[in-house]
Amino acid sequence: MRLILFLFAGLMTCLSSAQQTINSSFILDGVEREFIIYIPANYTGKTSVPLVLNLHGRSRTASNQMSYGDFRPVADTAGFIIVHPQGLKDMQGRFSWNYETTGDTAKDFKFIEALIDTMLNDYNIDEDCVYGTGFSRGIFMCCQMSCRFGDRLAAVGGVAGSFVDSNGCAAFYPKPFLQIHGTNDRTWPYSLVDTVFPLIAAYNKCDPEPTEVDLPDNNTSDNSTVTLVEYSGGSDAMPISHYRVNGGGHTWPGWSSGQPGTNYDIDASVEIWNFFAQYDRNGKRATTSSRKITRNHFSISPQPASSVLKLKFKDGSVQSVEITDGSGRVLMSVDCPDNCEMNISELAPGIYFLRTEKGVQKFIKAGL
Repeated sequence: MRLILFLFAGLMTCLSSAQQTINSSFILDGVEREFIIYIPANYTGKTSVPLVLNLHGRSRTASNQMSYGDFRPVADTAGFIIVHPQGLKDMQGRFSWNYETTGDTAKDFKFIEALIDTMLNDYNIDEDCVYGTGFSRGIFMCCQMSCRFGDRLAAVGGVAGSFVDSNGCAAFYPKPFLQIHGTNDRTWPYSLVDTVFPLIAAYNKCDPEPTEVDLPDNNTSDNSTVTLVEYSGGSDAMPISHYRVNGGGHTWPGWSSGQPGTNYDIDASVEIWNFFAQYDRNGKRATTSSRKITRNHFSISPQPASSVLKLKFKDGSVQSVEITDGSGRVLMSVDCPDNCEMNISELAPGIYFLRTEKGVQKFIKAGL
């Protein structure tokens, strides 16, 4: 049964050809609950699109997660809508999610379900393709969402958090699950994460022994590498993908801030989406090639950059390259061979996106 919600200003009924970021809220049980919606430029409302719920960590905000755990360039390419829910303050005054077995947990779970209902009502969302992701406490919350109302989520996956078993989880599994975690994470130690995979493997009917593949060390200066650990099984099994970031910290891989402990061999947002794109609520999709995006199509350095941005394309062909701001406004455009440099000295300090026909990457102009 859908909740009747009072929507505040911010929701738009007419969509333009540019990307849109919409701040909105509704009243739920006498409390204003806020969220930020990101709509890619290719959304027309004529065909249904997937929805990604992107939850922030403790002491962070929806706005922070939108830029830190950034799926916007991926959404622009793959064509899905993102919604970033805002948690309430906990007893210590920090924004957070209450997913634990004590306290008033119902408010946050009720909020997320009401938010899903709102998005289904206001946009042309494919109800079979709703996914949950987040950072730190945000992915803890997503895992508990999969235990409370897992029939509404096609898959869950995130960064620097973990799965906490609770009564009722088995009822909504098997379910595709992805986890990215650094072995040097001091906030949620890796030793606490590694123990949950046998449990989920049993829920997902996977073989107990995983396969491990070391991914290419594309960035040798980040002091970390990535190993892909995968659990699979029979025809009715749902997979578990775990990216073990060897030497990585409590960070989002691919985030272009230069934060210590950040891995740049993978882009977490790309890996999570490419995992999600393979599944809907009915299991493995028949075809996913049109929904997945290319991994590591090109590299950019340095990060952050001050005057010159260096580009290297793996296929060696000439590419049309654009630099845009967060609204999608094109600031620079060049044709670039397999190796080229772009003079960005005239750009103001800030976050920008480098776009080609095969992918998007984010970079920071120094001085931010």
